[in-house]
Amino acid sequence: MYTFSDFLKILEEMILFFSEAAAVEMQKLHAVGKERLSFLEDCMKKEQVMILKLRGFDRKRESIQEALGYKGFSLKQVSAACSPQERELLLPLMEQLDQNVLLFTNTLDNARSLMEVSLHKVNTALSQGYTQMGVPAISTTPFTNHTI
Repeated sequence: MYTFSDFLKILEEMILFFSEAAAVEMQKLHAVGKERLSFLEDCMKKEQVMILKLRGFDRKRESIQEALGYKGFSLKQVSAACSPQERELLLPLMEQLDQNVLLFTNTLDNARSLMEVSLHKVNTALSQGYTQMGVPAISTTPFTNHTI
């Protein structure tokens, strides 16, 4: 049978998970920015593993919550329903989890945006074609070196 300590432990594991996931997303962001495709592929493989790991955490958390009588409760609802002593232990973990999830989602959004911009550049270059020398037919660089 599960105890409230088990619930706190799974939250601690999820806090660590989201911290690690944010680090992977940051690596992905740098890989895209520096156009390091093989490194980007490695990051995406890590992401796939992380998705499976997150599903496992979520299932375990749901099982623990159900065993404790909190089936279907949000963390805020669990906090409101538990004892004051349990709440005192739970609140700091909830705050840290919120911060780590926010960091992860912000980093994920930034990486996704940068990848979309890079993909747009590739698609634009492909649609314009290349010369026989393998150079884009139309320059994709801004007009920074032209004088008026």
